[in-house]
Amino acid sequence: MQFDDVTREAIEVIQSLFRIATVRIGDIFDIKINSKKDVFGRKDMIKNGYSAIFFSDISRKYDIIIKNIESRIPKELFEISNKMSENDILVNLEEFSKNHTGRAVLYVGTEKVALNGYVAVLTLKESFKNMINLKYISFYMNYSNFFRQQVLKKATGVRVQRISKQDFELMEIKVPGIETQEKVMKNFESIKKDFEIVSASIENKIEKITLAKRYFMQEIFNKIEEEE
Repeated sequence: MQFDDVTREAIEVIQSLFRIATVRIGDIFDIKINSKKDVFGRKDMIKNGYSAIFFSDISRKYDIIIKNIESRIPKELFEISNKMSENDILVNLEEFSKNHTGRAVLYVGTEKVALNGYVAVLTLKESFKNMINLKYISFYMNYSNFFRQQVLKKATGVRVQRISKQDFELMEIKVPGIETQEKVMKNFESIKKDFEIVSASIENKIEKITLAKRYFMQEIFNKIEEEE
């Protein structure tokens, strides 16, 4: 019996007894580190090109799940860059603050994406594909206090905060049964949808207030000009 199969059975036993299992990231994911940090930068971005993601966008631009990549780079830079594929989880292991370090995004697009910066690409091992919801893992890494505390402990540096590959592989996540994972994500997506509706309503009201303000300001100037 292979190690992955033993690990899987151990997780299933623990979940059946305690409804949740604590596992190391390196036990259920194959992890590749992008070491080609400076193949391309923002100065290389073009309008029509090949998909690319910057390490800082993981925490500052995207959240949990991403399908459409906005940044584009030339073909010659894309071809020599490391890449991520569909259903990979991308984690930034280096950032300027601990709050932004160790953030994750699940990529659900179909085209390959070039990588920038010191990031980890997580590919779920075959043995765990029917017991892990990747959306849940990405959500967990971003919002679980248990995981974020590990990030705060392991990230070190003066100007830049960095987590080593060795430390990252040993970091732990709590994994409930697949039904619970899916329920958590269903609740999250429902709350997110409600929030987006409220945000859109607020933005619409702000726009109307801004237009009304412009109208009344113009009226004030019109009256001043009439009095003159």
